Amino acid sequence: MLDPTCFLCGSLSDRGGFVQLDSSLRVTSDIAPIRADHSLFYTDEHHRSFSELSSFELSAAKGTILSFTEAMKVGGSPKVFLEHGPADGSVRSLGCCDHAHIHLVPLGIASGLETEFHAALETEVQKCISANELSPHKTIAFDNLSGVNGNNYIWFSFDLTELRIFFIKRDSRQLLRRIVAGALGESGFETWRLHDQAAAISTQLSLHSTANRLNRGNSF
Repeated sequence: MLDPTCFLCGSLSDRGGFVQLDSSLRVTSDIAPIRADHSLFYTDEHHRSFSELSSFELSAAKGTILSFTEAMKVGGSPKVFLEHGPADGSVRSLGCCDHAHIHLVPLGIASGLETEFHAALETEVQKCISANELSPHKTIAFDNLSGVNGNNYIWFSFDLTELRIFFIKRDSRQLLRRIVAGALGESGFETWRLHDQAAAISTQLSLHSTANRLNRGNSF
């Protein structure tokens, strides 16, 4: 089922469309990228988060995301995957919409510098915990995300093998996006407010090219 009020259920013509990877998963560009080639993997149907999927569906989605990411021009470079879980009304919307989507953010740093970024990310997370914005939950396998009981969660992962999950404790719009931007040295830079249509279209052309090269999926 699609939601006519949800932009991810639409044509996404403002950023060059999307690629239908398989019967349940699509990929498109982020209209307000943190870094070049910032992309969104999202469900075909209007699920509120990936935690609504079964373990079987999660395993299939993981395989599709990783195989497509590896084929992208940023495939071998350092990256981070992120998801904002749905809001339950006790805090304001955590992300841009309540349609299940995973951010792929290429870090734009040289291979070998991942440890430095990981440390910076941990520093930003601890700041949010100290400010009572976040509470740690647990680390789980991606395939077990359906076992997360509750809304208002965020997670990040470097390879979709393990997810570090946290719960939002108060109004903190786009918190995970802010954490990553801060770890990249852009603290306070509200990237989600800075739409860059040209960059989004460029990324989408690259996504279409990757799909064509793999001879998989359909571009729209």
